[in-house]
Amino acid sequence: MAKIETELLKYCNTRENQCHYVQLAIDRYLSDLKRTDIYFDTEKAAYAIAFIESLNHVDGTPFVLELWQKFIIGNLFGWYYKNGTRRFKTSYIEVPRKNGKTALAAAICLIGLVADTRDDAQIYTCATTRDQASLCYKAAKQMAQKSWLINEQAVRVKQYECYNYANGYEAGMMKALSSDSVTLDGLKPYFAIIDEYHAHKTDEVYNVVKSGMGATINPLLFTITTAGFNKSFPCFNERKYCLDVLSKKLKDDTLFSMVFTIDENDDWQNPKSWAKANPNLNVSVNLDFLKAELTSAKNDGSKEINFKTKYLNVWTDTATTWIPDDKWNASGQPFDISMLEGRECFGGMDLSKSQDFSSLVLNFPPVGNETDFKQLYFFWIPEEVAKERHKRNYHNYVNWNKMGLIEFTDGDVIDHQLIRKRINELAIKYKIQFINYDAVFATTLVTELTEDDIKLHPFRQGFMSMAAPTAELERLIISKELNHGGNEVIRWMASNVLILRDASGNMKVDKSKPENKVDGIVSNIMAIAAYMQWLAEQPKEKEYTFLKLW
Repeated sequence: MAKIETELLKYCNTRENQCHYVQLAIDRYLSDLKRTDIYFDTEKAAYAIAFIESLNHVDGTPFVLELWQKFIIGNLFGWYYKNGTRRFKTSYIEVPRKNGKTALAAAICLIGLVADTRDDAQIYTCATTRDQASLCYKAAKQMAQKSWLINEQAVRVKQYECYNYANGYEAGMMKALSSDSVTLDGLKPYFAIIDEYHAHKTDEVYNVVKSGMGATINPLLFTITTAGFNKSFPCFNERKYCLDVLSKKLKDDTLFSMVFTIDENDDWQNPKSWAKANPNLNVSVNLDFLKAELTSAKNDGSKEINFKTKYLNVWTDTATTWIPDDKWNASGQPFDISMLEGRECFGGMDLSKSQDFSSLVLNFPPVGNETDFKQLYFFWIPEEVAKERHKRNYHNYVNWNKMGLIEFTDGDVIDHQLIRKRINELAIKYKIQFINYDAVFATTLVTELTEDDIKLHPFRQGFMSMAAPTAELERLIISKELNHGGNEVIRWMASNVLILRDASGNMKVDKSKPENKVDGIVSNIMAIAAYMQWLAEQPKEKEYTFLKLW
């Protein structure tokens, strides 16, 4: 077995000591080794690692890669498709301060500039400001100056650019790039580094760089960052997407990601948990330094968030995540849909204005000896919108459509007439008592469905209306009294949910972030509310012990 494979497997053997997200990355690597449509090129992986270890740090000391860094480099430069193209085109690495992330990013820049002899190679270090973008660029330039690259004239260094000079002329170019310094149009990046993505208020730089790579063979967009304080910034959404890929909720074979943090139940004050978040602990991260920072955080409550975020990679803001994925999955088992025909059910419908999801959830109460509710989910989205998002590797809409989990409507605007037709078909198959819908987005469709003898009730989505059914949905999932059938789309939407609470502790789903698709969950909550409303109107002598109301 090649040395690189041995080292990567050695890192895999540390799995039990890693956080959950790193474990998922390791599991993915081990699983990929069994695939036949891709292969791991040990020579190319070893070459990339050897190249980096031939460099010196900015202080002149040799660059020695730790096992976790070799795992990243080995994966990025070792995996190939059978046609010879490199598998991973984008990567997302999240690691706390002091773990050598800028040096690693700088070394990857030099791989792109020197290890490839392409005359047109454009290498960029990117950020929203020139100062931030220059940090990685300057590190790469200084590493070149401290290493054999200058002595053997492999790199020519200028004030604002570096060039590949291995063939005696200026070829590939490396420079810093920021949105406030130069136009971003017309770029054709080969390698690009997005440093400290958590600080980007918009995804302008990221999207322009990524789209510019469209016509490039074997490009690499390498994002490396610490956690941040603002979950509304694009980095948190990118992180969410990466974790969905790692947990197999979504599929993106060209994305590599690793997130180093502590686990949810870890004691953030216990030094034993810090190694999960800090892979370079006792290398570039000093344990005594972290202990001193912890003492400061304990003595000054305002510094606690900073300690968790910057040294343990815990994202912090006022919103809180909802039901853990393992709890959600445990509440869903496949069932025979035909058993629901002719049965009583209650609906919740969330309509989009034009270019996003419209969703309907039908909630079937248990009958006979059943102990759980069963639900059916229906999603619609304009075909052109879905395919554009799928093309940008944002979502699995096209695959879900092929699986029959979502339905495309023609064009780029939602077709409410198709939805009307489908709901009428469902009303023939099931006894829909009534459907709750968001009163804010009442449309012609509501009027038309009413004319079709479909009973609809307006339902507002404030704290007072949403609190009880939201809490009930949570209770039903945790107690395994709701069977969602393992539907992949509703699982994905559940993982997108952020819960907001008012001063009285009432909760509702946060709908303020359009990138977090939660339409199906909102419909679900309204469907549960419909049943709760109906139940409250029943004669008191009619008992339903399977639903606990408070």
